[in-house]
Amino acid sequence: MNRDDHRILRTAVCALLALCTASAAALTANAAGTTKDEPPKVYFKEISLGGYHGMAVAENGSLYTWGDNSSGQLGTGDKTDRDEPIKIMSHARQISAGIKTSSAIKENGELFVWGEKGNLGYSAENESNLIPQRLRSNISSVIMGSEGGAFISNQHELFQWKTGIPERISGNVDYVSVRRNHHYCGSGFVNGKGELYVYGSDNFYGSLGTGKQNHYTTIEEPTKILDNVVVVSMGGQHSAAVTTDGNLYTWGRNDYGQLGDGTHQDTYEPHKVEALNQVKSVSVGQYHTAAITVNGDLYVWGADNAYQLGDGYQVDQPLPIKLMENVKQVSIWNDKTLALTEDGRMFIWGTSSLMWNFSQPTPQEIEVFLYKLLGDCDGDDNITSDDALAVLRLSIGLETIDDDDERTFPVSDYDKDDELTSNDAMLILRVSVGY
Repeated sequence: MNRDDHRILRTAVCALLALCTASAAALTANAAGTTKDEPPKVYFKEISLGGYHGMAVAENGSLYTWGDNSSGQLGTGDKTDRDEPIKIMSHARQISAGIKTSSAIKENGELFVWGEKGNLGYSAENESNLIPQRLRSNISSVIMGSEGGAFISNQHELFQWKTGIPERISGNVDYVSVRRNHHYCGSGFVNGKGELYVYGSDNFYGSLGTGKQNHYTTIEEPTKILDNVVVVSMGGQHSAAVTTDGNLYTWGRNDYGQLGDGTHQDTYEPHKVEALNQVKSVSVGQYHTAAITVNGDLYVWGADNAYQLGDGYQVDQPLPIKLMENVKQVSIWNDKTLALTEDGRMFIWGTSSLMWNFSQPTPQEIEVFLYKLLGDCDGDDNITSDDALAVLRLSIGLETIDDDDERTFPVSDYDKDDELTSNDAMLILRVSVGY
């Protein structure tokens, strides 16, 4: 190496150290501005509960995930479970969690998917995506199911997939729901006229609402079953829909009272739930149901063996009971329920053996603070190259962490191996540039 090469190398090293120093200064300044007593709290505008994990979008568009990560469904670049919500993306607009898959639409209409192999809208041979990967653009809404998912384009075209690539189902579609259960694959969509169509396989207990109980048949062509619909939710073996006049209709399996009609009689076509009116949204699980009225009251009914109704009694309810007020959104998967209040707070209840291994009889708030953002080392609620440089500086010993600093290490150890290495810096850098 000649003298000119030495000079160039020395200049590059000095520049890198200068950037690291600036980053460390920013880290120190931001850490000093965040006290342990009053950490800034995150408030949310949308939630989605998956088979074994959860997702939530903050008011500023930051996307958080938590729970089981065995298939990379948290989008953190690894397969390490997370007990607390962590930020993985910015500018998210709409989200949906599957059993072990996740999806998000950004503010610019780009759809990203990640998680379990074969269910992401690519070829079945693809490996799991450990970080969000772009699938399509110009998308208005998405939903992930037990197998694959579906999305609606900005042109109101419905596409759906299971283990392959998305296929067009219909045009003029405003809303779609797919079965969110391990073994059942029915779907329903609402067109621009408010007509509800259903299609798919495994019409157990009349859960497709066609008036028949066909255990092993498949409805190939979408079949109309209800008019004036705004929202539909396809559960494990029962379904529900809300009409323009605020009425709620349910159909399918009813042995736990999940249809909300006060009986335990299965129904093979939509019938009105007389106990509720002025309903604006509904979410259907495996054996229980939840609905929100126009004034924000949350009602629940059906099975309660796993505390999924949140009243703490473990007694099945065949009629709707009021559980909470000022609720904006509710999301159900199997024996768990997640609710979002109008003021942006999240509450969860129910039982799960794989999602934190928890049993919560009544609603418990999930609190998130800015200093818990994974990769956000300087505390500015954004993941940038400054964060990556700060971690790199720590990993090579140019800076150290005080023993009493409870904030820096948890957010810097991106791969959760209890060590700060260049791999942590590289993962954070990948996230900062949109990978």
